[in-house]
Amino acid sequence: MRVLTDNLHLERPAGFGQASPIAEGAVMLPGNERNVKILYQTATLDVLGAETQTGRVSADVAVNFVVLYLDGEGALRSIEAQSNQSVAIDVEEASARMGARVWGWAEEVRAEESGGRLNLRAELIVKACVLEELEQSVVSDVEEAGPLARQEVAVETVTQAATGRQRLLVTESFPSDREDARVLFATACPILSGVQAGEHTVNLNGEIKSTIVCTSAQSPYFTMQKILPFNLSVDAEGARFGMEALATLGVQELVAEFKPGEEGETLAVECILQADVYAFQRSEASVLTDLYSIRGDGLEVKTQELDFLCGVTAYSQDQNFAQALSLPEGSAPLRNIYGVMARPVAVELVQEERQTVAEGLISVTLFYDGGEGLTSATQALAFHQAFPPVEVDCALELRVCAVQAAQITSESADIQLVLNLSGPHYELCSIAVVTEVEDTGESEAAPAGVTLYYPAQGETLWQVGKRFHMDPEDVSRLNADSEGPMLIYKRQTEW
Repeated sequence: MRVLTDNLHLERPAGFGQASPIAEGAVMLPGNERNVKILYQTATLDVLGAETQTGRVSADVAVNFVVLYLDGEGALRSIEAQSNQSVAIDVEEASARMGARVWGWAEEVRAEESGGRLNLRAELIVKACVLEELEQSVVSDVEEAGPLARQEVAVETVTQAATGRQRLLVTESFPSDREDARVLFATACPILSGVQAGEHTVNLNGEIKSTIVCTSAQSPYFTMQKILPFNLSVDAEGARFGMEALATLGVQELVAEFKPGEEGETLAVECILQADVYAFQRSEASVLTDLYSIRGDGLEVKTQELDFLCGVTAYSQDQNFAQALSLPEGSAPLRNIYGVMARPVAVELVQEERQTVAEGLISVTLFYDGGEGLTSATQALAFHQAFPPVEVDCALELRVCAVQAAQITSESADIQLVLNLSGPHYELCSIAVVTEVEDTGESEAAPAGVTLYYPAQGETLWQVGKRFHMDPEDVSRLNADSEGPMLIYKRQTEW
């Protein structure tokens, strides 16, 4: 008997980890101004790089703080600061040879003024998923062993063939009829609509949904929603046409500015995206999942369960969410809404049978006229939102891509959000494959003659044939019209 083997090249998510570090920073207020009124604070997290080590993933991250405040004269101002740090994420299965995906966000964000300085603090959630490459030896055939019944299946696998990282500039100008307007800060939500592999490149298209927060003499606070379409190409050595491709996008820098022009004032928006792209090679192979000797030779067949990637796609889904926001006790009554900002601050993804549920808290800050000028109120809204199912949470991120507010009463407002859940979607497959076959030297042949056999509920033709060492096709042919017991006919044969 001669056993032939082959090697399967596989990739699979091997482990997950999470860290909850604290980011701190400080920035001096212009002119060492004191006793400012802080209206809003937020922070975003950018992953600058990651390295996989034994038992952990080390990531370099940048936390970008933005604070809106009223100065001593009641004018609305903004200030920004950045804090860089390294984060160690424990992942028990990690090793130096594995690749990693790292993503995260800021949860609780605080800003306090002390002696003309803003002290900043953010509680972070940083997650990591490590991907393992496997080379599994499997039995492809057995020769010189007499007649065998073979059970084979065709499997499709995907393995990472190319990666790339690039910073990309997206610009757009919009006409504006606002006079004396000034941009305070801007946020952006990049949405991918297409990812396609090319020759040593990965091509991306989609749009950036930006929210521009402004102030002017006519309005102390207003927002502008602008969309920047993009069609970009990222270098990825080794990528080829026809490969499957994924990408993740992060906003590295966003600048918005009102500029005078020949045809009037325009709003110029520049966004620098960091794109991480991955191209995957799809392969097909036929593997043995079981075999046995028809003449009854004793064969010891060992199998092993394999979990592996069999598909990758870019996942992006929007869901609408609406809820009433009540002003905190002691807040000034609501007279006129200027605008609203929102961001997730606590998110858990729960995989259910036919859906992925995102639940947690969204921090909503309402900017309004409380009778004595501009003020704000922040409230955490609980949410529970169902999305189409995703098998593996490996860099999925929930974002608020649009938000609106409408007054209900002097103490409440209706908040409407568009929640976007996006990231790589990894499809996992599992199969038991034959890895070893040995001849035990013992005969297991069934005795010659006719047998009536009552199969157990759910027992297959393959299982019946294996029990009696018959070809499953012969079992099927003998019992094509039978609804009762199976007729098993074994004759004495010299092989």
